[in-house]
Amino acid sequence: MTPSNKKIKIVLGEKKFKLNIFKNYDDLILNFLSDLSKIIFEEKNIKIYPDLLSFAFWIRKSNLLANKNKNIKANSLGLGLAFHVPPSNIPLNFAYSLVFGMIGGNSNIVRIPSKENPQSEILINSLKKILKKKKYLNIKKSLLLVKYDHDDEINKFYSKICDCRLIWGGDSTIQIFKNYETKPTNLDILFPDKYSLSIINSDKLVKLRKQDINTLIKNFYNDTYLFDQNACTSPHLILWFGRNIKSGKTLFWNNLHKYLKKKYEYNNYVSIRKYSTLLKLLLKLNKIEKLNNLSNLLYVAELNKLPSNIDEFKGYAGIFFEFNIKNLNSLSGILNRRFQTLLYHGFEKKKLLDILINNKFRGIDRIVPIGRGLDMNFLWDGYRLDKVLSREIEIL
Repeated sequence: MTPSNKKIKIVLGEKKFKLNIFKNYDDLILNFLSDLSKIIFEEKNIKIYPDLLSFAFWIRKSNLLANKNKNIKANSLGLGLAFHVPPSNIPLNFAYSLVFGMIGGNSNIVRIPSKENPQSEILINSLKKILKKKKYLNIKKSLLLVKYDHDDEINKFYSKICDCRLIWGGDSTIQIFKNYETKPTNLDILFPDKYSLSIINSDKLVKLRKQDINTLIKNFYNDTYLFDQNACTSPHLILWFGRNIKSGKTLFWNNLHKYLKKKYEYNNYVSIRKYSTLLKLLLKLNKIEKLNNLSNLLYVAELNKLPSNIDEFKGYAGIFFEFNIKNLNSLSGILNRRFQTLLYHGFEKKKLLDILINNKFRGIDRIVPIGRGLDMNFLWDGYRLDKVLSREIEIL
């Protein structure tokens, strides 16, 4: 299913695409994903790709069923054809988007980012292996992974024939796709630019054992440096709370710097872009009281005031803003719908949730411990994706 006279590379699937609709959490789909998980785990070098390892763990049948929405009924079917446009800066985002569509019961067309990476290659090869099995023929016929350069005609073609779209490309991409004609019944699930932040209780931090500090640093590294802060869940603003903020900051940033010198590698492109990003931030943001430079690996900008538009200022590859707060209630002036993930350490998650609910903050869709920022699930950006990508048939 491709428009004629257009340069489209079919990465997986066939031109003779067939629309198949499945039940929500269909057994065939669950078994397919379970087998896919097993094949990925058999890869020799799987452990060097933590994101791929996490994906394989997530799609195990037992895990999917454990996370199943209890409100999903047996009389729920897919919407039809789902068209996915994932971002290019997160290697396996397309895979999660695909699983959302499949679990919902849909046939799927996924535009694969042109940028190649080993995780995607391993996953696609694993998909090709499992789709050779006859029992998954219906899935094979209704799954298409394609690559193509930006092309309005191709985007228009897929937008016009699909029943739902998952657009992960950020504000500019979303605006472009909003202008395309779609079916009157089409459902759009849009994932615009997001901003995430962390909050650390300094009183709890300074009491940690060395081993626990090392674990926290490793977890923070995974949330931020694995994708050079490009993930929507990566924090750019660090909020400090407690009576031991000064010593907590010193302990945290110095240990992170030591870890970076052993672990983090970057090329000239990242280095130049990072420095350029830093200069732009320094020119645009006049609330910076002090800039702490721990080599080119880590820049920490102390803010003397939290601007209401802080979500417009994002770091890159290790540029962070920090600000001291007395309580989360003071965030009411900045939180908006752009704020996605609050990563925490040293707090009770129930208390954090109560503060967000009681203040009726417009922002924050996720509250997760530091180290679990990249964990994907069916509840994302406020959408329960395993439910909204299907339709429930009413019976009276």
